[in-house]
Amino acid sequence: MWTNDASTEIIWKVGFTPTSYGGALGTIFFNYDYSTVRPDYVPAKWALELYDPYDLRFSIFFQTYLTGYPHALQWSLLQKYWGNTTLMESYNIRHVSMPKPFRLSEQYLIRAEAYCFKNSPDYGSAGKEIEESAVTTVYQQFEGITWYIQKVLNTLYDMTPEYGVCKVGMVSGAIRQIIDSFRYTYSEILFRLPEKQKELLIAITKEGRAKALTSGTFIKKYKLASASSVQAALKGLLEKDFVTQEMGICQIYDRFLGIWLKENY
Repeated sequence: MWTNDASTEIIWKVGFTPTSYGGALGTIFFNYDYSTVRPDYVPAKWALELYDPYDLRFSIFFQTYLTGYPHALQWSLLQKYWGNTTLMESYNIRHVSMPKPFRLSEQYLIRAEAYCFKNSPDYGSAGKEIEESAVTTVYQQFEGITWYIQKVLNTLYDMTPEYGVCKVGMVSGAIRQIIDSFRYTYSEILFRLPEKQKELLIAITKEGRAKALTSGTFIKKYKLASASSVQAALKGLLEKDFVTQEMGICQIYDRFLGIWLKENY
């Protein structure tokens, strides 16, 4: 997560590219010149000693380095801000990492603390856990889109008993519960949608990542009327935010609606 800025634990991060990136926060902790490290700051001894000997975070956050100063200080440095290895190795951009404002582990910690600091502490709710495979499944199914991940995880939390563990097998049930809560809304939406737009929306949903919508192959596959009617229907769906279009690829905007459509049409 810290060296490649990629992890299923990340709920939302600020994306960087080689031509658009933020400040090099890691410079003050390392200042690596391809020969030695000359940090402006090092962790205080008392701060390092706050970690329990069995705390796994210590070996992840810190690593001992020999600095390049004349006094040859050998010390534990904060390696989590070393920087994205791809940016460093391929583009010579040192000590730059993508900020990660929302991470799953922090949300659990905040939640647990909130329950424990209530006037009547609820330690049972604070003690719920979730399997990593459950988070990975949700993340992959919704392609990392924050709102859907949070919606499903909140539902899973409510489904998990006190001191219980949320298992991957519960994910499908959580999604089913969410979709069932929207089914009347979805039925009403489809009822009010013009027929040509409805047919195209269903076709795009079934295709997944639809492209060449006006091609004979796509029209024949989904029994659509004509290229001109598809163009007109697509214009209406885009204006109403039912679908997205990027680089010639169309996808349904509401992923829960997409699941409901696949199940019913």
